[in-house]
Amino acid sequence: MDVATTLLLLLGLLPGGAGGFAAGRRAGDIRLAALASERDAATRERELLRQSEQAARERAALAEADVAGMRTALDYERRSATERLNLVEQSQQRLCDSR
Repeated sequence: MDVATTLLLLLGLLPGGAGGFAAGRRAGDIRLAALASERDAATRERELLRQSEQAARERAALAEADVAGMRTALDYERRSATERLNLVEQSQQRLCDSR
């Protein structure tokens, strides 16, 4: 091959190489944009999950407080019922003794 042929070959390859580079760059930019969009969606989803977790923790804390209150009320009712039962038994004993 002589110099002219080599130059013509290089001049022919140059536009193809430039076109290939531009197409590759564009495809890379599109992929990069898609990845950025996926990242943003994952970030939003993670934030929603964090908010949901926090709300669940708050509901659990409220439920635990309700249970503690109900246990206290149940203990009070049990003591009250025991006292009433003792009073009834004492009253019955007095009635039996008074006969």
